Amino acid sequence: MLLMEEFLRLLDENLRLVSFEYKNDILIIQCETIRTGKTCPYCGIASNKAHSRYVRKIKDLPFGEFKVVLMVAANKYFCQGGECGKKTFSERLLFLQPFSRMTKRLNNFVLENAITTNAMSAEKFIRRNTAQLSDTTINRIIKKNAQNNR
Repeated sequence: MLLMEEFLRLLDENLRLVSFEYKNDILIIQCETIRTGKTCPYCGIASNKAHSRYVRKIKDLPFGEFKVVLMVAANKYFCQGGECGKKTFSERLLFLQPFSRMTKRLNNFVLENAITTNAMSAEKFIRRNTAQLSDTTINRIIKKNAQNNR
């Protein structure tokens, strides 16, 4: 249990372990963010008025021989600024790009492996050893990285 909590702290200090279970070769970690209030990403005004919670399914690097899926209970908040026109916003998780379904460290691992080979070979290696990703996802990661480096 303590080792699992350390694994989560490497991602974000604001994650708290709820439970974990093993299913075949996958480790499913249930965790939640600690409610601290957040800043609206649209207008920049802080809010501590919670709206709701939702669960995000995030893929991460393996833990030993197990592929990892994080089930993160994240918070939504009411925007208290009003200037941005948004009523609610979701908290941004530091270890993810906005709207991503994989951690930044898994994204970097995929990119490092895909650059040295083609997407089909990278897909086979990554599916066998790391996470369930398609060659289309790998191509999307490569393309997004190329656009960001321009």
